[in-house]
Amino acid sequence: MRAIDGIGSESTLPQSYGNPRRREQRSTRRCSRHCWYFICLRSDILFLNPRNTVPSSKYGNDILFLNPRKICGDIHGQFYDMKELFKVGGDCPKTNYLFLGDFVDRGFYSVETFLLLLALKVRYPDRITLIRGNHESRQITQVYGFYDECLRKYGSVNVWRYCTDIFDYLSLSALIENKVFSVHGGLSPAISTLDQIRTIDRKQEVPHDGAMCDLLWSDPEDIVDGWGLSPRGAGFLFGSSVVASFTHSNNIDYICRAHQLVMEGYKWMFRNQIVTVWSAPNYCYRCGNVAAILELDENLNKKFRVFDAAPQKHALSCMCMEGVVFGWVLPLCIVNVVLCYVPEKLRNECRNQEVHPPKNQHLITSYDIDYMKFNHQRQVLEKIYGEEISDTRRNYWEGYPKINS
Repeated sequence: MRAIDGIGSESTLPQSYGNPRRREQRSTRRCSRHCWYFICLRSDILFLNPRNTVPSSKYGNDILFLNPRKICGDIHGQFYDMKELFKVGGDCPKTNYLFLGDFVDRGFYSVETFLLLLALKVRYPDRITLIRGNHESRQITQVYGFYDECLRKYGSVNVWRYCTDIFDYLSLSALIENKVFSVHGGLSPAISTLDQIRTIDRKQEVPHDGAMCDLLWSDPEDIVDGWGLSPRGAGFLFGSSVVASFTHSNNIDYICRAHQLVMEGYKWMFRNQIVTVWSAPNYCYRCGNVAAILELDENLNKKFRVFDAAPQKHALSCMCMEGVVFGWVLPLCIVNVVLCYVPEKLRNECRNQEVHPPKNQHLITSYDIDYMKFNHQRQVLEKIYGEEISDTRRNYWEGYPKINS
């Protein structure tokens, strides 16, 4: 499958990201791992809703949405811009949010972004709703940055596996007051009614084709009448006649979706029958676009809140601190959010850990760099000599020849 999504460039991470291995920081790594595991465990339970179309109505028994409601588009790992989004839209749980997918990839802080959203979902399950985007996929995240980010920040892919398991449980769409159909991408030629969406087996990796793929990948297009091939290599292009038929058949007012960069933050198409909402300002830190949130009141009256990117000094200050890994700090803050759900034994264990940020000292030292080089060379030596070399930081080369790195 040839996947083209927005800007066709792969996200890269600043070189300052590393893998902290200092013994005095092991408590932070353990707390971080506990936080991730427990949040994902709780999220599995919350996302076990059997419906693919989440009813977001004050009369529904699945998701309770109070007013006002805010609908947000793609975030793409832009953590500081998401913090700006919450400043503009209102804090959770005072405000109710629906996120239309694509939480990860491309941005520098996909780990922190998705962790915060999951923590909010665990803490306030009736106040925040997450549906799946095309980037909530194992294949896509291995190409556009999330996989590499998890590997660099944690030294293994365990966190990435936790997250991708959660992706499989995310609903494919949301229905607000039975009048506003929300989905990440668009429509599918295999789907004409909402009941057909509810029958999809969503607990799987996003397939290369079919109805599930189309919902996450398709795009509206002015010049298309009916259905057309998508240049993305997945999903379809669809025109105004398709949207009119779908809204009429399902008695809905309009479709709200994300998936496409909009320089103005939002864009109406087809006589206000479909709207695209984009919530990642200055996309990929270079596009210069603004972002938007769609706000609906109790009568479904629409209002867009447009906002700019967060001040660059916040992002740059973190990116420029050599060796200081942001993913090391955030779980310590969020663990208090979910502490009330943690079993007593684990809660006491986390509270007993004394964690202090480094003072004028990098988390990654030359000593650690040498150790990481040793690990690589040890693997080579084990293949050569056919025996296991003990993992020790002393007497690295005792009894073994050095290999030039």
